[in-house]
Amino acid sequence: MDKSGTVRILYMEDDLGLARLVQKRMKRAGYSVDIAGDGEIGLKMYLTGCYDVIAVDHQMPGYSGLEVIKNLASRGPLPPIVMITGKGNEQLAVEAMKIGAGDYVVKDVDGKYIESLPGIIERLLERKHLIEEKKQAEEALRKKTQILSKRVKELNCLYGIAHLLEKPNISLSDILQGTVNLIPFSWQYPEITCSRIILNDQQFQTDNFKETVWKQSNEIMVKGKRVGNLEVYYLEERKTSDEGPFLKEEKSLLNALTERLGKIIERKNVDKALRERTDDLKHTNQLLSKNIQILNQAQETAHIGHFDYDIIKEKLHWSDEVYRIFDKIPGNFTPSYKDYFKMIHPLDRNFGESEYLNSLENKTEFDFEVKILLNNGTVKYIQNKGQNEYDKAGNPIRAVGMILDITERKRHDAERLHLEQRLRQAQKMESVGTLSGGIAHEFNNLMFIISANAELLASNAQFEKKKELKAIIKTVRRGSDLVKQLLTFSHKTELKLQPIDLNVEIRKIKKMLGPLIPGMIAIESDLADDLYTVKADSGQIEQILMNLCINSRDVMPDGGKLTLKTANGVIDESIHDGHLKIKKGRCAIVTVADTGSGMDRKTKERIFDPFFTTKEVGQGTGLGLSVIYGIIKAHGGYIFCDSEVNKGTAFRIYLPAVESTKIHLQQKQYPSTPPKGREIILIVDDNKDVAAITKTMLEQAGYKTIIAYSGEFALYTYTRSGKKIDLVVLDLNMPGMGGQKCLKKLLEFDPDVKIIIASGYIDDALIKNATNYGAKAAITKPYRKNEISKLIRLVLDE
Repeated sequence: MDKSGTVRILYMEDDLGLARLVQKRMKRAGYSVDIAGDGEIGLKMYLTGCYDVIAVDHQMPGYSGLEVIKNLASRGPLPPIVMITGKGNEQLAVEAMKIGAGDYVVKDVDGKYIESLPGIIERLLERKHLIEEKKQAEEALRKKTQILSKRVKELNCLYGIAHLLEKPNISLSDILQGTVNLIPFSWQYPEITCSRIILNDQQFQTDNFKETVWKQSNEIMVKGKRVGNLEVYYLEERKTSDEGPFLKEEKSLLNALTERLGKIIERKNVDKALRERTDDLKHTNQLLSKNIQILNQAQETAHIGHFDYDIIKEKLHWSDEVYRIFDKIPGNFTPSYKDYFKMIHPLDRNFGESEYLNSLENKTEFDFEVKILLNNGTVKYIQNKGQNEYDKAGNPIRAVGMILDITERKRHDAERLHLEQRLRQAQKMESVGTLSGGIAHEFNNLMFIISANAELLASNAQFEKKKELKAIIKTVRRGSDLVKQLLTFSHKTELKLQPIDLNVEIRKIKKMLGPLIPGMIAIESDLADDLYTVKADSGQIEQILMNLCINSRDVMPDGGKLTLKTANGVIDESIHDGHLKIKKGRCAIVTVADTGSGMDRKTKERIFDPFFTTKEVGQGTGLGLSVIYGIIKAHGGYIFCDSEVNKGTAFRIYLPAVESTKIHLQQKQYPSTPPKGREIILIVDDNKDVAAITKTMLEQAGYKTIIAYSGEFALYTYTRSGKKIDLVVLDLNMPGMGGQKCLKKLLEFDPDVKIIIASGYIDDALIKNATNYGAKAAITKPYRKNEISKLIRLVLDE
């Protein structure tokens, strides 16, 4: 039934608490309920209010329910009435229905009758609606039949039409065609009469139909709307009066016919609507019968089942999906409260039962997650959510709720947590990389000052002092190498990329490992045929493989097996390293595996952290694996570690296969010996110690030097030199104007100026940008006197 308007219900009940429960339940069903405490008050409310349905309790003070119905019946037509009786009073309910009640319901102790009231009200309203429709249709038919009977007595045509209408299941088309065929016989000259009915886009006409000028036409109206025309033609002119060939009676008959046809069409439409309504009702019943099946299918799709536990009778009902979740077969297994908690995993059993008992005690909803253990050993995660119902005394009588299979959700949550951890790891690595790039410049400046001064002292020192000075120079170089490792980790060094065969690199490594790996460790290789070519820095790849192999050696002090393996693969959605963006496509995979001591989960999570090491103090910087990570990321690749305590470790390296060839600049070839010069060189560096030692180096090589401690002063000096300065050694990382802007200004003033970029930390992008603007070369601090002298001579002689 359409509930677009709120249905008002008058409920006569002397038990106010019970009445409130009914009112609350009916409100959820979409009805408005007013309560009358006894029959006398209820009669007054009904007479003064406007109610669609009456629900009346049999036993009430004053008027009983039966007396109320009799009183209402004496006043006129009754609204739909539901008689509510106690158990054993069904005979009274039957008597109430005889005098006008529409239905009755028997109270039960559990209050289940309250749940049935919305359905009963719905059926009563539907029945009332159908009865009203039927009465209206019957009344309309009765009036039409009266009119038709009167006309039939007078006109043969109407008799014929009535005969048509009497035929069972006759269609509207047959009625219209029959009417067309009857019309000529009712006109004055039937032998020359033809007729036609036009209805919407259909036409019904006599066999001899022909349009002529002698025409009589009327519109067919249905509910004030034109739906067609009824037309009568004379094939020949028959003038019967001044008005034309048609008699007045024929015109009246035509009016009667069109009016009747309109009524017939309207009635047929009503019949059609009633049939459709009946079909709809049948369809609704079919849908209702399928509701359980549809619900089960929906629950299976959503992995949600429902349960209903009668606490008093200790009966537990499961929907089909709950049986599926617990891997039970309906009919072969009868669920119970005890069996349910027995199926909860032993580790969660006490928690689950405690949560439910607390909800009973506190009269709150329950919502808890536990693991269940199936007979086949499978473990699932479920969420148990629901509420309890209580009687008037506050005792629990029922529990209803749903069980959700959240196993997949738990798995997805674990995967998401893992990816978040990897993302945090990648962000941490990026932060340390940024820090390492930031300190490299200043650190290399310090190393340069120490090494350059030591080198100058060594060139003039006595023999016995040279050993100490050379030790200082060697130590500075080790510090410089450490900075290079930091820059490699942070992707700040320039890679010398070229197509390489990883199988060739591994064969070279195996030869190098001979003296480094003890005999009790077997070295095996499994190299794929037709391995994809990758574009990589051969030296960096060699460093990666050597570090991994040495690490494997260190975790197998009692012997074991070291395996080097290559394979072709594809980087796709299944490859994750914590980054949201990942380059997909063909790749070559290198695996370095050992049978050593392995790592636990916490250690494995930190192995790529800078300065993290499992070795003893003094046995490594802790940069090994972090540098490997940085090198591989700089190559656009990915590295993963699989390890288990006492079972060994395997590192898998994914490197993108070659898809295009890039042209790389050839490295500048320096002369074998540093020739001296006599040109003028401008040294630009904000670090006075660096500038001073550079000045000393170049003057020993024969050059004349000028120092500028800022970009601004360098520009001032050069523009006023009259272009007598032959070369500029320019530090990029300076405050104020900075080296980059100074470079641009110098080139704007003199496009032919020769500039060498010198810095403690040179970013590839900055170098490319500087050389694109016009810088001739670049050198990284700390550099030696021979290195800077050779580079200056090479640039000056171009």
